[in-house]
Amino acid sequence: MTQTRTYNKRWRTLSLAAMLGLVLTLLLAACGDSTATTSPATTTAVAQTTAATTQVATTAAAATQAVSPNAVTITFWGDWGGEGEKQFNTMVDTFNKTHKDIQVKYVVTEDMITKFLTASTSGTAPDIMFWDRWRTSLYAPKNVLMPIDDFMSKDNISRDDFYQEALKELSNNGKLYGLPLTVDARALLYNKKLLDEAGVKPPTTWDQLSAAAAKLTKWNGDKLERSGFSLQDSGLFNMYLQQAGGQMLSADGTKTAFNGTAGLNVLNYWDKLMNKDKVYQVGFEEGLGKDTDAFVTGKVAMQYTGPWIISTYKKYGKELDFGIVPPLAGPNGDKGSVMGGFGLVIPKAAKHQKEAWEFEKW
Repeated sequence: MTQTRTYNKRWRTLSLAAMLGLVLTLLLAACGDSTATTSPATTTAVAQTTAATTQVATTAAAATQAVSPNAVTITFWGDWGGEGEKQFNTMVDTFNKTHKDIQVKYVVTEDMITKFLTASTSGTAPDIMFWDRWRTSLYAPKNVLMPIDDFMSKDNISRDDFYQEALKELSNNGKLYGLPLTVDARALLYNKKLLDEAGVKPPTTWDQLSAAAAKLTKWNGDKLERSGFSLQDSGLFNMYLQQAGGQMLSADGTKTAFNGTAGLNVLNYWDKLMNKDKVYQVGFEEGLGKDTDAFVTGKVAMQYTGPWIISTYKKYGKELDFGIVPPLAGPNGDKGSVMGGFGLVIPKAAKHQKEAWEFEKW
């Protein structure tokens, strides 16, 4: 897909009402036609990453090398615990067994960015970090990240070997600051049982989605009991905009382009779903409780989400029979999604940059 992410998962706490108000104000200020190319959706299954990691570990087991007494230990910071931590440790263990002169230690680090900035000035920076790629344009100008262009050139590693949109997110002012590790996009998940009971087929267009969501929604007086479609993530405005035939920025990236007809069509569509069809209510999912997943409990019949949740949902087995369809086509047939993901970066203040690069390129 050709559209990089503008919003990330942390924007989910922004209220839909606030988003509507902000964008509507800008739309009214300058409403005009906007043209854009269609961006196809891209999805990446977490299960594929896990399987690949396991295969690497199995293949490399026979090549275990004795650790050198002079081995350099590098510190690898990341903010993923749980299953993510297990996967990282699988990779780290495999690397350590096959590299006698370098040993990697993964450290789960909460509030990682704040600690990273402090560590960069105190001489305690990690050697390598698990990095949400969208941050690169914010922190590369602060001179706290190490460009890897010279490393790439010396080891004859081509940029063409990587997904170009992911590399763009890791670049700033013509310099590359890391390599992508994961790529994800959004897709529509639906509860098969609920759709079957309502006699609804999985939607593939905006019109089909609104019709299906209306049938799947249940109210008890003025209380919403089940939402046909979740509108919790207003940060997906960019995705809807592409489906409406628009783009966030002009082709040269110097002007906003969402404040036109396509953007207005997105807001009108959201208004229809929220206020006319009444398939969702702001705060509905939050009101179910902190640890309650509305999709798992059947309180939401359809939702946009990413590959990180698939393995978790599969654990429920027959209790949660769900299907997946690509992001839907807008009123004129345009399709699009938003891309996100993580990479590995080396801090400018890292003490073992060369060794960190050996792990990153591995």
